[in-house]
Amino acid sequence: MRRLIACGAVAALMLVLGMTGNAQFWDKMTNPKVSIPLTHPPDLGLQINKIAFGPVTGEGANEFVDALTERFVRSGIEVVERSRLEALLKEQNFSLTGYVDQQSAAQMGKILGPAVMLFVNMQRHTFEKKRLYENSKDYKGIVHRTNIARTQAFVRGSIRSVDLATGRVFAAKVLEASPLVENRITDGGLPEFQDEFALFDRAGADIVLQATRLFLPWTETVQVYYFDDNTCGLKQAFARVKVGDAPGSLQQSMSNLEQCKVLPKADLKALSHAYHNVGMSNFMIGDYQKAIENLNLAQQTKPASIFVEALAEVRKADMLLRESRRVEERAAITAADAEQRVQASATAAGAQTMTNKDVTALVSAKLPAAIIITKIRSSTCKFDTSTEALIQLSQSGVPADVITAMMECKK
Repeated sequence: MRRLIACGAVAALMLVLGMTGNAQFWDKMTNPKVSIPLTHPPDLGLQINKIAFGPVTGEGANEFVDALTERFVRSGIEVVERSRLEALLKEQNFSLTGYVDQQSAAQMGKILGPAVMLFVNMQRHTFEKKRLYENSKDYKGIVHRTNIARTQAFVRGSIRSVDLATGRVFAAKVLEASPLVENRITDGGLPEFQDEFALFDRAGADIVLQATRLFLPWTETVQVYYFDDNTCGLKQAFARVKVGDAPGSLQQSMSNLEQCKVLPKADLKALSHAYHNVGMSNFMIGDYQKAIENLNLAQQTKPASIFVEALAEVRKADMLLRESRRVEERAAITAADAEQRVQASATAAGAQTMTNKDVTALVSAKLPAAIIITKIRSSTCKFDTSTEALIQLSQSGVPADVITAMMECKK
């Protein structure tokens, strides 16, 4: 008897679970989905306004940099011209190589200001063509041969980033793509190969997209269910969603929820659907905390996998929003620090600017001419080299080679 009771209980439980599973399956089959965009912060966690490219190496590297530059410019980011960068670094006697540590990054930051410097290295840029075949039988047992012409491109490179505002050096990020195309002919001749250059274009666009996500916000679209039941008027809320009226859908959903709460006979399924729709409307307008609150109420009212899946997407959106705000806060702090450094540097430069009076004082102190010249060449100068001033310098005993160095010093 006990065994029969136990078996009956198990059977009843399985029946309930089966009914629950079928109900959830039916909900997913009969209710529409809505698309909601989620904005990701840059993968490196940086908010950038200026980018400079260091040395680029490897086949296809220049084409990659050109495409990436175009994407940055379209996004409103200033890209330092490579010729201008070389001139600036040469003027400062700075040798730019593929390796940059925090100290040299800080030095470049003084020259370029807050910026990110990128180093690109392409390691693979090739393609492969293969002829293959497949045999298959039809229902009569006749063998058919399909000839295949497979073309595949392989592009692989890396991009290393240096934040000149903070001196932070990031590890190299590998970028790779290997698109392929197969042309097929069954029971016929040999198909032609796909043009490899078209595949290189596809691969290039793919790795450019991977690279831009490191430095720019990017968007993905998620799809979640929205109930359009006739009960409680849920269909009216979905009608607002279809025309892009998210605030209107929220207002209608909240009205639907109140209708469900006062139904003569409790309908937990309809009530949970109403809570879900309110949560989804909150999700669409970016009120993630309210969305989580209503989706939890939907799950508590009548548990379903649809609510769990929607909660996961909303929590993800909330996490991304928080991360985006942290990136903006860090950018504001970095910009303020950079401004303070610029002001401090300008103040220090003004204090160290050499004038005729400084040179005369060094000569009076009987310092060797070679030392005075070295000091002039390593300092910011503001010399008066007019005829009268040169005569006065000579009368003060300033050597001719020191005067020459003063005239050659850049203001």
